[in-house]
Amino acid sequence: MENGKCRLHGGVTPRGQGWHRMTAPRPGASDADERYRRKDRDVARRAKKRRRALEAMTPEQRQAAEAWQRAHQPGDFQKRAAARQRRKDDADGRALLDEIDRRREPPLSPEAAEIAAAIAALRAERDQLLAQAAASAEDHDFNNYTDGVFG
Repeated sequence: MENGKCRLHGGVTPRGQGWHRMTAPRPGASDADERYRRKDRDVARRAKKRRRALEAMTPEQRQAAEAWQRAHQPGDFQKRAAARQRRKDDADGRALLDEIDRRREPPLSPEAAEIAAAIAALRAERDQLLAQAAASAEDHDFNNYTDGVFG
């Protein structure tokens, strides 16, 4: 509203740099100390509740909550809007690069697919032979020099 109060709950809502930040009660008020203590207790209670909720979340829920929190940082409206636009532009750029990469890979002709399958089979056979060689090398005791030339 024009007077700075929220239309939903009637409280004063800070703008600009003070958005979403805790505000202290007016220092000159007669009950400022009591209001500050109450506000401090309320903030501590909300933090404890938030901590418990975060501990109860699954990793996916926690990741979504952290993404939401990054998107809803307190501070100046213009900085938040610029960050939001930057995230949108980054996502659009990633999508464009993924599309370019997808289009860059030409489909394989039947002959090329046959050759690729043969290469994959040969690589699998090579890996199997290397594993067998490594296993037989483990069985051999290289510290025993009584065999062969050293015997």
